[in-house]
Formats: sequence, structure tokens, C-alpha cells
Amino acid sequence: TCEIVLEFTKEEVIKNPQFSDQLMLKAKKLGELSLKRADTILRATEFEMITKSGDIKDIVWTNMSEVFPVEGWADWHVGIDVTERNLFAKSLERETAILNSILNSIPHPIFYKDKEGVYQRANPGFYKMHGLAEESLIGKTDNDVFPKEEAQYFIDTDNHIFKSAAPFKELRWWVMPDGESLMFDTIKSPLYNSKNEIIGIVGISFDLTVRHHIEQELKKQKEKAEEADRLKSAFLANMSHEIRSPMNAIIGFSNLVSDSFELDSEITTYMDYIKQ
Repeated sequence: TCEIVLEFTKEEVIKNPQFSDQLMLKAKKLGELSLKRADTILRATEFEMITKSGDIKDIVWTNMSEVFPVEGWADWHVGIDVTERNLFAKSLERETAILNSILNSIPHPIFYKDKEGVYQRANPGFYKMHGLAEESLIGKTDNDVFPKEEAQYFIDTDNHIFKSAAPFKELRWWVMPDGESLMFDTIKSPLYNSKNEIIGIVGISFDLTVRHHIEQELKKQKEKAEEADRLKSAFLANMSHEIRSPMNAIIGFSNLVSDSFELDSEITTYMDYIKQ
């Protein structure tokens, strides 16, 4: 470890009785842990240490002499470089925090189950939809949380997704914990890993209640407008008939007068107006 990780030569370590103290002087203790190997438990301590060239690395040191004493040695330690592992863990922690922030900021109910039907994650919208305390779903199945009939319905749709490898979509009314009925458009889809293997199901629901009410109101207004237009057409047709009947009598009478009598020019002009 000293030569490969910390960059100190064997000679620098062996010929310097104070090496250990000098090395640990600038080290920062990160924590303690226990390593189990068969029936043996090894105590280890993790330090942030500075290499000979000034780089910072995370090293887990284990005092092996407690378990495997060597004659003539006061003690001996094994160090493992866990810098890359810690960087990966921090990166994963950061990405998880970002994902949680995104999920929690989305108002639509979202959940994720593994292939065994165990809930791995859900956002506040999903807990609110079902009237559950946050994080109460994690590690549980539908049978652990929901009534038998409802749980079986969820399980059946999940199995359909696993078998078909296709999304499942439904539009249904949902009674909220406060008794209000809301219409949700729910989409559940298979979740894949890097090998294109299905590892679970992710679902999201959209509240379409307001849109549904708007559509229903527009439908009513359309029906009212169509009925008003029909009544208008019927009224105009009726009025046309009512006006046409007396007009026909007047026109017929004017024709009769014109054909039967000698009329002066002024009256003849009026008669022509009527015929027009």
C-alpha cells in the first residue's frame, strides 16, 4: 500500500521509525467499520491521507496483528485504497438526491416497483393520492398496503405488463382520502436495465378532472347552441310560411284587378310594385 498507493518506497518506510506517526499526522479520520471474514471480525478505520506527491486518497486500514499475529512483529496493518469507491458512492448519492428532488417536485403521482412487486420509490403525489404517510410504501407490496380486491387488480395489471413488455394505460375515477372523486389517466410501463432486461415497473398518473369538467361543459354548450340553431331555423321556416300565405292572396287580388279593370298609370305602377 505504501509503495503503490501512498508512493513511499520500502526504504523510506523501514528506515524511518517515525514514519507511521508522520504519515498519520496529516491524516483525517473518516470512520470505523467492521469487516467479517468467515468467523473472524476485523476492525478497520478509514482515513483521508496525503500521498508523497500531495494527492488525497481514502485508505481503509486494518490491524491484522489482532487476528493474525506474526512472531517478532509488534503489529502489522493492511491498507486498501477505496478512493474510487468513495467517489462513485458520492456520485451515486448526488444523482439520487437530484432524482429525489425531481420526483418530489412533480405534482403527478409517480411510483416504481421492482420485478417482485416491492415498492422502491414513490413521490408525495402518490402518497397523497392513496392517503399514506410518506416512505410508508418502501419495501412493501400491494398486498401489504391496499385492500385485497384493489391490490389484486394492481398485481394483475403488473403481470400483464411483465408478460407483454408493453405499457398499460387506463382512465378511471379515483376516490381520494377526503372523499373527492378525481379522474386519473394512469400509464404504467416496464423499466429496463442496461441489458434491456425488465427489472420493474414505473407508473405515473395525470389528474384530468378539470379537463373532463371543461369538456363536459363545452359539450353542454355545444348541444345548447345546436338546439338554438334548430329552433331558429324552425322559427324562420314558420314565419316564411305565415308571411307567404297573405302575400299570395294580395298578389292574386292585384292580378285580378289589373286584368279586370282599366287603371290609370299611377295605380298600374303600384300594382307592378306588388307583383315584384
